[in-house]
Amino acid sequence: QDGATTNSASAAVANTSVGAGGIGSGIGGGAPSGGSGRDVGSANSNESLLQFIKIFRKNLGRMQLHLHRYNTYLLRIHALKTWRDSPSTLLLLLGLFSSSIWLAVVPPRITFALFSIYAFTRPLRHKSHKQPPAGSSTGSA
Repeated sequence: QDGATTNSASAAVANTSVGAGGIGSGIGGGAPSGGSGRDVGSANSNESLLQFIKIFRKNLGRMQLHLHRYNTYLLRIHALKTWRDSPSTLLLLLGLFSSSIWLAVVPPRITFALFSIYAFTRPLRHKSHKQPPAGSSTGSA
């Protein structure tokens, strides 16, 4: 009885010391030691690779569109930096200069309060339902 207890205790220690991802556990859990539980040539791995390629091709156009937008945006910033568009660069410099004067003169509390009021009253300023002009009639006679 004493020998059976020590054997089961040592087996429990051996099982808990291996842990997830350790020797003999594999990625799939329960795979034989030295393998990941996936056969390279199996139909299941081919189907999952084919599924991955289909999803990638489905989203490729959208990814290219996003990259094109980012590239256009970065080219506009580069054009401002290199003075390719002089009026836009002057407008940017005027905006930076006026905002630096504003931040130097006006206390930060007031600036924060004004930006908060502006941000939170936007739904009140932009009405989603436009009313018809006063001279037109929408009802039936």
